[in-house]
Amino acid sequence: MSKNAEATWSPGSLPGDVKSHPGRALREHLLGTFNLAKSLAEINKMQVELEVLKWICWTHDLGKADPAFQQYIDGKGNGTPHALPSAWFTYASTKDVLAAEAVRRHHSHMVNVQEMVNYWGGDALSAEKIRQTMQRLCPEWKEMISEDELNDLSMSLLLEKDFSQEDWARFRTLYSLFVTADRMDALGVRRANHRAFPQMERPVFEKESSMNKWRENVRLNCLTNAKKAGDPGIYTLSLPTGTGKTLLGLEIAEKWALEKGYKNLIYALPFISIVEQNAKVAKDVFGDDNVLEDHSMARGFEESEDVSPLGRMTSLFRYWSQPVTVTTFSQLWEALFNSKANSSMNFHRLSRAIVIMDEPQAVRPQLWSGFGKSLQYLSDKWKTVFLFMTATQPRMVSGEELAPCQIVKQRPFKTRHIFKILEGTHDLTELPDLLQDNLPDWEGSGLVVLNTKRSALKAHDLLTEMVGARPTYFLSRGMTPGHRRKVLKELREKGKKGIRHYLVSTQVIEAGVDLDFEWAFRDMGPLDSIVQVAGRCNRNFKLPSPGKVLVAELKSNEGSKSFCRFVYDEVLIGATKGILKEYPEFDESEIAEVVDRYFRLILDGLRPESVWEQIGEGKWDELPPIIKEKRYDEVPLYVELDSELKDMLERYIETKWNLESLDEKRALQNRLQEYRIDVRKRDIEEWHQLTGGSFLIEGQKPILEELPQGQGWLLSNEGIGTVYDEVKGFLFPERDKDDEWI
Repeated sequence: MSKNAEATWSPGSLPGDVKSHPGRALREHLLGTFNLAKSLAEINKMQVELEVLKWICWTHDLGKADPAFQQYIDGKGNGTPHALPSAWFTYASTKDVLAAEAVRRHHSHMVNVQEMVNYWGGDALSAEKIRQTMQRLCPEWKEMISEDELNDLSMSLLLEKDFSQEDWARFRTLYSLFVTADRMDALGVRRANHRAFPQMERPVFEKESSMNKWRENVRLNCLTNAKKAGDPGIYTLSLPTGTGKTLLGLEIAEKWALEKGYKNLIYALPFISIVEQNAKVAKDVFGDDNVLEDHSMARGFEESEDVSPLGRMTSLFRYWSQPVTVTTFSQLWEALFNSKANSSMNFHRLSRAIVIMDEPQAVRPQLWSGFGKSLQYLSDKWKTVFLFMTATQPRMVSGEELAPCQIVKQRPFKTRHIFKILEGTHDLTELPDLLQDNLPDWEGSGLVVLNTKRSALKAHDLLTEMVGARPTYFLSRGMTPGHRRKVLKELREKGKKGIRHYLVSTQVIEAGVDLDFEWAFRDMGPLDSIVQVAGRCNRNFKLPSPGKVLVAELKSNEGSKSFCRFVYDEVLIGATKGILKEYPEFDESEIAEVVDRYFRLILDGLRPESVWEQIGEGKWDELPPIIKEKRYDEVPLYVELDSELKDMLERYIETKWNLESLDEKRALQNRLQEYRIDVRKRDIEEWHQLTGGSFLIEGQKPILEELPQGQGWLLSNEGIGTVYDEVKGFLFPERDKDDEWI
């Protein structure tokens, strides 16, 4: 740290009329950013180099002193880049290349180490040009970068310095605190206040039935084990579906937070549908004001609402400001690894936090080893505690188990369902016969899960014909979120009333969705996915005997490829078929043994993508996604399911948004998400050709039209029944090719 810089300069020496943002003096912004960053570090109990953090914050916007940028703030001209010249001040004051790099990239993203080395160790830097720029921007600044210092830095970076995971963690910590504080101050947040962890109001359930008495016994034993545990580390809670893991996990988290001083809870789940479901549970027990529901469709603030600066920060940047956050695996992954500056803001919220991962097996197996090492590092360094909750624990981490094995085995009913695996492959049109021949109670409420949208659509037609007038529902990501939510509500109502009903779905139904059926069918897929579907069969022990879970490998026609091979890695399917050949029939009590063997097999066969090793290799800007889906050339399609959509779209497209209206924009985006699905561009273009000339609204506009500015497509209400079905959602143009079953 340069003593000269500290002795001769502070932000207070800047002229008062130099601004960082409209109405905010630059000197106040620099001082305010450091005060916020320091408070964030203290609130989250982080050991951080405060002197380095101070100079990062004090220098990060000095480039805005350029007259061209001052004119830009006043609404004149296009401004000039300010992050790079600001970074020169940071290096001059700290002699710390990672600190300077954090400032250089504070409006963009982290880069790979080699790119950083190429800039700071390259020949393009000129000490004289840097000096001239620094003196022009801040005449009172005395500490400059000499040519010798640049040469020494270049030699160090190119010949001596290797950047490790420890350097990455240090950089990301400084980056997270500083970027968060910068955005907060810009939005008007002046103090970072600590919110105490809330106490839980646990709902009271009747305990008369033997099943509920067993659940309560499991709960008490798990809480006893949790009370003895809870120090920073990794723990597992391995309980079958229907045991009440969500509430139990929240209760364990509350005990640890109140007794051991953890600052906040991050509860992560694989899919938005169960984030919404579990966020409601968390709000019921902790109170709405203490819980943040964080996902891409979470509600923003309306224009008319009186929103605090911190509320705007939470809405605009998805900042985890509340004591309890319920979010997706993808958002947790972004907080840990995404290189974008704004995505790094939640990284520091993992310090002294409790992180629950519900259904962690949904993380791609290729990532398990490296992800586990990353979590272990955070636990050791930041005193974070991780709790993995699932019926089928992946071989990702080695953690202390909180669920007492003997108590779990004392369940009043040995098993809720029995698996039956059919040999060979079967044509999709055989599905009704497979169900009737292998499910004695097929007329009871049932669930059919297929691997592709097209096969699910066809299966829905077959099942509807088979069961006649009984209600048959459909779920897939080809339905708008609002449509899916409506279907889930109706399914739960039918279940509560005991009305027989059926559901055909893609994998969207697998993990955590609280539905209960008497039988289930699953097209061949990875074994853990099959087990997840089974969790919807006799979920609440209502049947006098075990429900039946039927598994068969389906294809479109003779000689075609099975649907599972369009979707899943060959290693996963091969391992599943190998295991199920040994277990043509098994019940729920054998799941742990069967799945553990499966996990061993796939880890031997898959090529690992070790995020932890990649970080050590300096790949800070090219880390893999946590859940990889096959992606095609897709475009947004907005479906006019009610009269509000067109007005909202027109307002969204035509409004010139600015910083002051970004929270309104976010709220509008979230409302539009209720009407949006992503579909393949080729399918939309085919429908446009098919409908454009013959289906017109009022003789003028086609029912399917492309929106301006690349915003996607709009399907008008008149197109419902042709392009979009009120039961099944988006319909595909008819094709006969085998590869069109995706």
